[in-house]
Amino acid sequence: NSSFPIALAATALIAIYTIKLSEWTAPEVEREVGIKGLAVSPLSSTGLLPYAVGVNWLINRIPGLRKLDYNPHKHGDDKPSMLSEPMVIGIIVGLLLGIAAGYSVKLVLELSVHIAAVMFILPKCGSLIGEGMGNVSAKLRERIQNRFPGRSGLSVALDAGAVMHHKSILTTGLILMPISVLIALFLPGNGTLPIGDLPSLISQVSVIVLISRGNVIRSVIAGIPLVIGYLLIATRLAPMITRLSHEVGASFPADTQITAFTDGGNPVRFWFLEMFKGNWIAFAIIPVVALLYYISYRNYQSSLKENLQNQQQS
Repeated sequence: NSSFPIALAATALIAIYTIKLSEWTAPEVEREVGIKGLAVSPLSSTGLLPYAVGVNWLINRIPGLRKLDYNPHKHGDDKPSMLSEPMVIGIIVGLLLGIAAGYSVKLVLELSVHIAAVMFILPKCGSLIGEGMGNVSAKLRERIQNRFPGRSGLSVALDAGAVMHHKSILTTGLILMPISVLIALFLPGNGTLPIGDLPSLISQVSVIVLISRGNVIRSVIAGIPLVIGYLLIATRLAPMITRLSHEVGASFPADTQITAFTDGGNPVRFWFLEMFKGNWIAFAIIPVVALLYYISYRNYQSSLKENLQNQQQS
């Protein structure tokens, strides 16, 4: 009973954290996707914004590495290349995953075709959602600002699916899929095999890609430590998730543990969990999080000014 108020307090803080960071994704969405007044809302995506800004800031200070750029979304039309198409990346990833799983040639080819088909359909759906919600968000913001004149610059927060037509987001997620499986097999202390929710990586890295301005190389570099964190956290929380599953009536063998790779291994949720459990290490990293938060705010202000300048020039 005593944990219920604590759970409510933790949920409220996570909600505040998510809403504020969601606001800071709006100029990134406008610059990279071209939709004004739209933001990315889920904690699993937008909660990683400070981390993404921190990694981007670090890479900008590493000679050589900061010059590497692969952006299929930006250069896909003017520099035709097979690797600029997510469908081709999907075929390659399907082949790698099928071979790693020991599938027959027939099943490997089927998996490749299925993933390629998803990579063809997903951006089309995302594009339709983004275009439709662009008009809806404009009308909604107009009505709210008319009703509350003091509120300006509002954004409508949506699921990451609204930006899923961004080629760099798709490509980054696909590249990280086989990398995640390889890391899982060789990472010391890991007990999680990330198969079922591997596709979730595409939406999880959306904000990282937006912060990296569509640079897949930077996004993958940022994604690898994130995958390691997902795996270790998911492994650590497996007993708790298994116990809670049994309590709500889930049925599986008694000697089996279940967990979740991406949402279950989310580092932001885990940080809040450990703080409210009284873990001193979680409290000790608050200054680091505060610094990343401040850098993220500066990045938000810079992106707003850049978008304004681009609008004035056009």
